[in-house]
Amino acid sequence: MQLLVKDVMSKNLIKLKKDNTVGDVAQVFLARVIDGAPVVDDKSKVIGIFTKTHLIRAMAMGTPLQTPIERLMAKNIITISEKMLAEEALSIPVGRLPVVNDKGALVGWLTRTDLANAFFSRYQPLMENLLPALNTTRVALVLVNTEGFITICNQATEEIWGLQEGSTFIDRHVEEVFSTKKISIVLRTGTPAAEILTVKRATIAAQYSPLLNEEQVTGVVAVFQDITGLSV
Repeated sequence: MQLLVKDVMSKNLIKLKKDNTVGDVAQVFLARVIDGAPVVDDKSKVIGIFTKTHLIRAMAMGTPLQTPIERLMAKNIITISEKMLAEEALSIPVGRLPVVNDKGALVGWLTRTDLANAFFSRYQPLMENLLPALNTTRVALVLVNTEGFITICNQATEEIWGLQEGSTFIDRHVEEVFSTKKISIVLRTGTPAAEILTVKRATIAAQYSPLLNEEQVTGVVAVFQDITGLSV
C-alpha cells in the first residue's frame, strides 16, 4: 500500500495571517512551542512561511514588535499536494512543507519528523512478529524510534539490565534506560557506533545501527552482547 502525504502530515496546525505582528507571533511560538507556521490569506491559500529564524532576525535587528510579518516572511515557498507519495516528499530538501488540497487550500503541514515517524512505523510490525524468535537468543536487541523512545526490546535486554518483573522498557527514553548518549548521536547523525559498557559488573559489547530510508534516519537498532570473561 502506497503511503501518501495526507496519511502522515500534521493536521492540527497554527495558521498565521499576513497582518499578524512580530509580537503576536512571538507569543504564539512561545505558547505552542513551535518553530514556524504557514501564512495564509482569507481563502486559506498559502502566501508565505514565518519561522523562528525570521523572528530571531527581527529581534536582533531591533524590528518593532508592531511590524506585520508580511514584511519579513518567506514568500518564495514550496507547497505539496496531499496526494503526493510520502517517498517523493522525502526527497524535497525543505524541513517544513505546507500541504494543500486540489483547490490550493492549506490542509496540513509536513515535517521531517512526520516522515521519519511514518517510515519507522513500517519496521514496527516486522520487529513485533520477530520478537518471539528474538526472545530465544542471548543477544539483547532494542529498537528506538526517531524521538529516542524504546518501542521493542527482547527478553535478553531485560535480563542484562535486571528489569523487575512486571516492568518494561517500552515507551521509556533510551537515555533513561541505558547509560550512554551514543544512541541519540546515531539518531542525529545516521552514523553507526559501537562501545563497551559495564552493567552490573558485566562487560557488554554494544553496537548501534541507524535505520535509513532514502538517507533519512527512521530509528536505531541497538544490539548488546554479554562478553564478560572474554578478552576485548
